[in-house]
Amino acid sequence: MEEKIIIGRSTHIDLPNFNMYDIPAKVDTGAYRGALHCRDIRLSADGKTLYFKLLDERHPEYSAHDQAVTDFGLVKIKNTGIDWQERYKIKTEIIIAGQSIVTEMTLADRADMRFPVLIGRKALKKKFLVNVSKKVNLNK
Repeated sequence: MEEKIIIGRSTHIDLPNFNMYDIPAKVDTGAYRGALHCRDIRLSADGKTLYFKLLDERHPEYSAHDQAVTDFGLVKIKNTGIDWQERYKIKTEIIIAGQSIVTEMTLADRADMRFPVLIGRKALKKKFLVNVSKKVNLNK
């Protein structure tokens, strides 16, 4: 049986596809997919490229330039158990506790949330155990 890595209810992750590192993330085993804090999400005129700005000025990793992806889709998310919301999803590499994972993340405005990134159970499956008494310092 493969040894699982123990992570806390919050951690720092890297997004190498976007050249962003050491980003605070909330671990949410109740969420299926993770979510990235994005703004200005829009499609190209031909609908083949999705553009967005990742994070915002509050985060030291923020860059004002657009990110662009061509591998994306739409998914319905039940937002806080009340309303359904349609969001774009992308596949991207994330690095958690030194482990590289390719997973689906939705793009959402998380400006009102404490953490700019949410890690769902799909990314955690078979690789990690969550110790809820363990957390990271946001002001690392």
